[in-house]
Amino acid sequence: EPEAMSSHGRGDSCFAVAVDSRPASTAPTPKVLEPQGPRFLVDAMAGRLGRWLRLLGYDARTASDEPDRVLVDLAVAEGRILVTRDRGLVTELRPDDCVVLRSERTSDQLRQLFVELGLRRREPSFERCSVCNVEIEPVQRARIRGRVPERIHRRQSIFWRCTSGCRIYWHGSQVARLR
Repeated sequence: EPEAMSSHGRGDSCFAVAVDSRPASTAPTPKVLEPQGPRFLVDAMAGRLGRWLRLLGYDARTASDEPDRVLVDLAVAEGRILVTRDRGLVTELRPDDCVVLRSERTSDQLRQLFVELGLRRREPSFERCSVCNVEIEPVQRARIRGRVPERIHRRQSIFWRCTSGCRIYWHGSQVARLR
């Protein structure tokens, strides 16, 4: 249940620090995630929702500004539920597995998904990178020296990294706030 730290310093409730993608050859083998319920394709209009779904352990790919037809085709090809606020997309293309969000507020969107799809509330699982949606894996403390703030390196003993190499995670005070 690591905490993430944002490299862009926007004051988000989670933070991440960039790291190179060299393999941590001495790190333990990452666990294989079992399917954790539905998989989502969240359009750009609801990108923050995608981040929250990832923090809760859902496979939630966030699409940027792809054309509507590409979004629908991608959702079908990958077996994902398309999550969008774009009513025009739904009216024109009529995707099979789709949730049209009614609110602009992330908390309301999350609540709507849980109600409409019958999902149960779960604690943040921190199994996926909150930014790129790939699994995270343990990494030895010595391997990330100089890649996290020194005070964090001194205080923390357990770290994880995104398997794509884009973020480093650790337990911290932000975890309690997320829960």
